[in-house]
Amino acid sequence: MAPPIKWESVSSALRAEIMAGTYAPGAPLPSIADVSTRYDIGNKTARKALNDLISQGIAVAHKGRGTYVADHPLAPFGETGPEGDALTPPHTRPDTPRPRRTHAARRRAPADAPTAGDDDLHALTTTERAPAPTDIAIILGTGGNDVPTVRRILSDDHGPVALRTHYTPDTEARADATTVVTHTSARTATAEEAGALQTSRATVVLVHDETSYRLDGPAIEYTRTAYRAETIRLSDQYQPR
Repeated sequence: MAPPIKWESVSSALRAEIMAGTYAPGAPLPSIADVSTRYDIGNKTARKALNDLISQGIAVAHKGRGTYVADHPLAPFGETGPEGDALTPPHTRPDTPRPRRTHAARRRAPADAPTAGDDDLHALTTTERAPAPTDIAIILGTGGNDVPTVRRILSDDHGPVALRTHYTPDTEARADATTVVTHTSARTATAEEAGALQTSRATVVLVHDETSYRLDGPAIEYTRTAYRAETIRLSDQYQPR
């Protein structure tokens, strides 16, 4: 009996086809169902294979439309395409640099409210119930339970600039936040962030977290915004005592 096909093997096979030119930059990749049928694997394994391509920067996911080859597929140094030409390296810097935007580091506003720097952005919004990331689940006290989750991909005329995700645990009563704690850090993108921002996982993102607390202490809301660091400048304004 042959051993089961693993997602790594399927990912490698699809990657080879992309580099061979079977799927051109920007072209749609087979759906999860198609990959499952083609390689005789389960949907879970097929999804892992496609997500692996996304995490490598080879593909990008478009919510509701499927998975597509990135504009600049990732290729090892020296690898060539079907005609012998060197493949384009991923996310090369354009001749004219993309203008850097300034955004407010302190939001203190509902997740769907425009804030300084957001006025000209348009959003692709999805709503679902899903587990929050471990660090956020600990703060909200939700464990592994699903919570109402709103995701917004914010874009300007040049493309995506931020992924904003809003988590609100189920509570019997809502109350205005009396304390808002913010934190900003820099790290490389997660697979989800890379897909939403149409970049690779090697890209640095500025992560701005905003936690809202009630008077009696519990956290009632959490908003995480991941910005493409090369296009965003965060500005913080406050009144001295």
